[in-house]
Amino acid sequence: MSLLTGSNTKGTIFLLKLSQTSTGIFQINQSQNFSIYPNPSNGNFTINVKNKNAASIEIYNVMGEKIFSTKLINPKTEIELNAKPGMYFYQIKNDNGIIENSKIVIQ
Repeated sequence: MSLLTGSNTKGTIFLLKLSQTSTGIFQINQSQNFSIYPNPSNGNFTINVKNKNAASIEIYNVMGEKIFSTKLINPKTEIELNAKPGMYFYQIKNDNGIIENSKIVIQ
């Protein structure tokens, strides 16, 4: 944490307290139990699941709207995402909650 002080041209003093909290994409438990490739791609992705726990994937656009979801039952799942080029965010979940949270890029 750091403190910044200063004043403006009218003599007003201000104090700004900065914490280590950041904004943006929070990477959750980047486990080695899943792999998504190729990334970036043309919209066709492969997801490899290394453990046998039931899971699902949800993909969101930059507006936070869910544009795709499916269960990951097989060790290898092919996804054909018909979406415009850009960045998308995904969550892989199981019964215990979110396992992985990251992004994919469509070119």
